[in-house]
Amino acid sequence: MKYLGIDYGEKRIGLAGSFAGIIVKPLEVVQAKDSVKLFSQLIERVKFHQPENIVIGLPVDSDGNIQSQAKKVQIFAESISMVFPKTKIYFTNEYLSSFEAKTRSTKKTKNPIDDIAAAVILEQFLKEQSS
Repeated sequence: MKYLGIDYGEKRIGLAGSFAGIIVKPLEVVQAKDSVKLFSQLIERVKFHQPENIVIGLPVDSDGNIQSQAKKVQIFAESISMVFPKTKIYFTNEYLSSFEAKTRSTKKTKNPIDDIAAAVILEQFLKEQSS
């Protein structure tokens, strides 16, 4: 896989992928009750998908100011880079990604839509790269 998009959360992490950097597909939601187990499960999923690049949504408000959650996201990204030092990690603005994911979701149940939010994040990054 060329790109793996991540919508980071403390209890759930959404994953989306793109093989050629053109079409993005929501993949899965990783969930756990504690952060150690969540990170461990995420590492297994990243190993499975073997991305060349990881794109992580960075919480930014409508004015472009970095949110307080961003520091946690940056620490999370540092941890990922230590486990996968050859994988390039990028950040992109995740502003309104959850709102867009809810709009796109066809899920009628209360299942998490974090994978769709990860797809929105990855699509935004790829769009920025092609501009």
